[in-house]
Amino acid sequence: PVVVREEFPDTAYWNPSLITSADGRGQVTVTLPDSLTTWQVDVRGLTLDTRVGQAETQIVATKPLLIRPVTPRFLVSGDHVLLSAIVNNNTSEPLSVRVSLQGEGFLLDEPEKSTQQADILPNARTRVHWWGTAGNAASADLVFSVESTGTPPLQDSARPVWGALPVLQYTAPQAF
Repeated sequence: PVVVREEFPDTAYWNPSLITSADGRGQVTVTLPDSLTTWQVDVRGLTLDTRVGQAETQIVATKPLLIRPVTPRFLVSGDHVLLSAIVNNNTSEPLSVRVSLQGEGFLLDEPEKSTQQADILPNARTRVHWWGTAGNAASADLVFSVESTGTPPLQDSARPVWGALPVLQYTAPQAF
């Protein structure tokens, strides 16, 4: 099944009162959100006799193959726009991939090109484009997906970071 990345909070984990063992050690297991980014980890400690300590580190969350939607924050009904996706190949091998755009509230100019083929060099990226028109709907719910054709199969799917794109209706009320 295709898993769509759509949980993008600003804070991955917060715990203001972790109790440690007698030797001052603690352990936390965290499931990171869907954001593929570098997370800052900041740990601070205080003992009963007011001794303090602090440590910082970073955790990089990434995938071997990932897709990043490039969209505006909103659409206007009837807008003719270019939607894109940046596909990153973070492996040491070239990849042949299928990149697709699926959704509601957005009509592609060429529906037969909703899925496109691309070849990506190792540790490189490419950009894939789709022209289309915003429909007469309240929002455009878009899902961008990529999957490799080789072995092992790699895949990633994501919505725009702010979710479904609102489709605005420009109207000018008139009173007579």
